[in-house]
Amino acid sequence: MKDNKVNIARSLFSAREWMEYLILDFTKATIAGGMVWRPNTDVYETESEFVVRMDIAGMTREEFVIVLDEHYLTIRGVRKDNIPPGKKHFHKMEVSVGPFERNIPIPIDCDPTTVCAAYRDGILEVRIKKSGGKEKEAFQIRVE
Repeated sequence: MKDNKVNIARSLFSAREWMEYLILDFTKATIAGGMVWRPNTDVYETESEFVVRMDIAGMTREEFVIVLDEHYLTIRGVRKDNIPPGKKHFHKMEVSVGPFERNIPIPIDCDPTTVCAAYRDGILEVRIKKSGGKEKEAFQIRVE
């Protein structure tokens, strides 16, 4: 019975995240007056921490803005177009450039003082240790 309740809770969390994607992220893109794209992101939880891995090649660590508040981890930035200027004929165009933002709900209690972010080989990884109920406040995270 307990496993069934856990599965239902996870399903509801996934449904909530999908609704936020459809409503909140679309609204932000419209309000900002431009297109905001969403890098591919993996989010998982271990016994001791919450981990976010984002596939976002072509940036430097200084170009990320990462903020953790009570309910969300927000990752944003702008990936620049590095294609040389001039006339081109694209046969395929799949690499997104420009502003991006991801708002990842944090479904667990986490300790904001333990947050660490690293950017290596085109992957941004943010790790947050579980806290067991400590109070949280919003702050920006430096990427190593």
